[in-house]
Amino acid sequence: METYVAVKLFIDNWRWSGVPFFLRTGKYLPESTSEARIQFRPTPNVLFAAQCGQNLDANALALRLQPHEGFTCGSTARCPA
Repeated sequence: METYVAVKLFIDNWRWSGVPFFLRTGKYLPESTSEARIQFRPTPNVLFAAQCGQNLDANALALRLQPHEGFTCGSTARCPA
């Protein structure tokens, strides 16, 4: 039997007000990993708007704990060279 749970949590204090925390787990997922991902909010002013356009994705930091330990930092959007 397949099981899947997704939870959206909030911490009730001034520092983390409005910041969602998402937890997802399941038995029958396509990949078996443990990862913490921090999705930063987009900036109001885009520094490279002339080259990349106004709609750049926000940066993200992913910390992979298992099975291949490591981290990645960056955005999913790429500027045309």
